Amino acid sequence: MIPEYPAMARLSVRLGVVSVMRWFGLNQLLDPASFLGYAPAWVRQFGDATLFVRGNGLFETVFATLLLLGLFTRPAAARLTLHMLPILLSVGYNEIGARDFAITLAALSIALAG
Repeated sequence: MIPEYPAMARLSVRLGVVSVMRWFGLNQLLDPASFLGYAPAWVRQFGDATLFVRGNGLFETVFATLLLLGLFTRPAAARLTLHMLPILLSVGYNEIGARDFAITLAALSIALAG
């Protein structure tokens, strides 16, 4: 039996957010040097930004995995939404910001609808 359309829509949005967040999270864990340019300037006053990038990657990987498994779906999506807000502010209005805005809204829709 085919699930109803709203359930399929929720699943597809969830899998979309999972795929993007896990891709970025795992890449930050495996190759943090490629993401150092995206670290905010204030991070560098505490030393090497590699630890910050890896921590960010761990956060994104853990919460995306919770979404993938359907565990704590709404709280995980809410945390990812809140996580994306400062990223949006630091990236600004450009093609990367537009992508991150869409990811943020998709994560928000999961947080609101489950």
